[in-house]
Amino acid sequence: MATLEVPLVSTPTISPKTSTAALRPRIIPHENSLAPVGHARRASQEDMSSPIAESAVSPCTMLPSGIELPKTKMHNPEIPTLQHDTEEHIAGKSLWGRAKDETVDRHAIALIAVDELDLPHADGKLPIHHHGHHAHLGTQPVKTIYAGPAGNQKLLQVPTELLEAKSRYFRKLFEHDPDMDHMVFEDADPFAMGLWLRWLMTGNLEALDSFHSLTHWYGLYAISVRFDMEELRNHAMDTIRHYYRGHIQTASPFRIEYVYQFAPEQDQLRDFVIASAASRAIITGQVSESMRGIITKGGDIGFDFAQALINYSRDPTTDVRASPDCQWHIHNHTQPCDGGRVGQVDGA
Repeated sequence: MATLEVPLVSTPTISPKTSTAALRPRIIPHENSLAPVGHARRASQEDMSSPIAESAVSPCTMLPSGIELPKTKMHNPEIPTLQHDTEEHIAGKSLWGRAKDETVDRHAIALIAVDELDLPHADGKLPIHHHGHHAHLGTQPVKTIYAGPAGNQKLLQVPTELLEAKSRYFRKLFEHDPDMDHMVFEDADPFAMGLWLRWLMTGNLEALDSFHSLTHWYGLYAISVRFDMEELRNHAMDTIRHYYRGHIQTASPFRIEYVYQFAPEQDQLRDFVIASAASRAIITGQVSESMRGIITKGGDIGFDFAQALINYSRDPTTDVRASPDCQWHIHNHTQPCDGGRVGQVDGA
């Protein structure tokens, strides 16, 4: 049995800063469409015969450092009562002058077309007419991954060699247990996992062009952090920033809260969303009700928001959406580019 320790949205596990530990609150859970990929386990016989069958998490032997066992099974978080901003336009004539919070429909179910991924049928058999990523599998060894909650799981088959080459997490996992051929990630967003699979198999993804797609790109970023995939992490970071720049928007408070639940302390997406919120607050001269809601809880968000306000006041011409891409990259295990963040703490 294996686990991928990404917190459920109702169970944050970020290590608090020393100066703010006493202020950290219990974070409000968010809807399922935002749940990052999380706990994993070895698939049971029921899983392998029926991917949507619900099965219990069983004990296993000690796993290597950084790969922990889930404490509980996935549950369905309740829809939060926190109100979010919609279509709030900024007055002013700076680089941020026309920025606004992204439009948010909290009750919308974010969907993205993934049928082109050619996922196998629920019985695990590969359809013979498929010409997508399975055409590349041939006879090479594969690992089977069940993504999503019981009753709504997707089956993904990925070449073992590709997983080991692209993910330091899986490389470490298979070194410990080479025979782990079936894995279950019950609280994974199947659509974000679909994007992840497409990127693994093709190295390319469709352009991000909608709020619904943005939701899954946040999930994809969470996957890249937890699977320790630096190249994908940098690509997702660029894509999210480009979306906000192209749509003249800033990150909504619920995105900020979501990122702070899975991202490590030194994380480029964390820095970006909080900086965008601070810039918006200074330009408008006010903080929205929903933003006040998460700031007043204290903890890292409140501390970082205050620091971001100071940083922006020192250089009010800064637009974090328009700065060079590589200023927002990390390069612990990939080839550095000019301006990249070498030596950052990674998510594994």
